[in-house]
Amino acid sequence: MFLHRILVPTDFSWRSRRALAWATAFAGDRIPIDVLHVAPPSSRARLLLDAYLDRPLPAESPADHADAEQQLSLFVANSHGAARLCPLVERGDAAATIVRIAVERGADLIVMGTHARTGAVEALLGSVAHRVITCAPCPVITLRGNEPSLELRAHQ
Repeated sequence: MFLHRILVPTDFSWRSRRALAWATAFAGDRIPIDVLHVAPPSSRARLLLDAYLDRPLPAESPADHADAEQQLSLFVANSHGAARLCPLVERGDAAATIVRIAVERGADLIVMGTHARTGAVEALLGSVAHRVITCAPCPVITLRGNEPSLELRAHQ
């Protein structure tokens, strides 16, 4: 399989850093990597307050977006390797946004960290990785575990 583009979503955790390190080692300088941070959407409470006041509050200040972009720039700058990294900041539901960006950018592979939650915790909190694996238009490699050691699981 020949890859043209890789997508690496990040929440700035060590799991995300490990996923980016794996992707950059794999891609070298041949394959561009989109590094995506998805900021959370406006909260339901905020939407209710908007309705109560009968006017929308600013959904996001320019400072919030600039902060996310700055954090992502630092995250990308601290990565190793000669990979061609393209930082992206989006706002929305994490899993839906990751899948949408994968489609829009033509990603051939998604590499992401996972918290490896199981059972009741996953049922209550949901799993972004699981939803991405289920809906992604391309293969997804998840790097999981509770410690910064390397374990690979390929999903297609």
